[in-house]
Amino acid sequence: MKFFYIFFVAFFAATAFAGKIEDVLNKKVEELRVLMRTGNPELGIPVLAPFETDHFEGSFDFEGLLSWTGEFHNLRIDNLDTFINNKLTFNMLTMKAKFNFTFPDIVVQGFQDIRGHVFTVMPQWAYGDFRIAPVNVRMFGETKIKINRDGFLNAESLQVELYLDEFNCHFENLLTGGDLSDLLNQVIPDIVPSALNNFPERVTAKIQKKFLPIMNMILNRVNVKDIM
Repeated sequence: MKFFYIFFVAFFAATAFAGKIEDVLNKKVEELRVLMRTGNPELGIPVLAPFETDHFEGSFDFEGLLSWTGEFHNLRIDNLDTFINNKLTFNMLTMKAKFNFTFPDIVVQGFQDIRGHVFTVMPQWAYGDFRIAPVNVRMFGETKIKINRDGFLNAESLQVELYLDEFNCHFENLLTGGDLSDLLNQVIPDIVPSALNNFPERVTAKIQKKFLPIMNMILNRVNVKDIM
């Protein structure tokens, strides 16, 4: 009888503790939403909602499917902070948190001057204004959480899946411009969702690499003692 009493006490204690961690994680998600709007210079985080910059140079390589290098002017990204948190949950037995976020209407626009390749052989370049507006970007998956020796939470691994309903876009002067540019602007909205479905592991690998440090920047400030 004593064994069952201890078992149930331990079970309910673990359940309560898991609920506390779950509450903290959901609270941190909302703090991240606020952080997007305010930024944090001490952590090196700029304002992300909206994100604006007069000039940005960079490069991108998508596992041999798409690569480019170039610069952007008057770049602006809207609505990153309007994501919907479909309830983040935490399992004490597996120490895994499951998440499900929806970004209804992200908008990226500005002026671009880029050069690159599609499928490593087809040249790609664009010079002019552009606008990208994916609809209902859904990002869900799970992360393995551990408690380090100092009692702080830490994300050990991250698994992500990414889908979207639509990919609306317009790029001026793709390749040679003119009719070819118009044709590509009609084709790209069909190609992008298909690429996510056909090469999901290539997409998610990029996301995991970028998001894990950001997650730990937030989780490493949560101590189990404070939760208790």
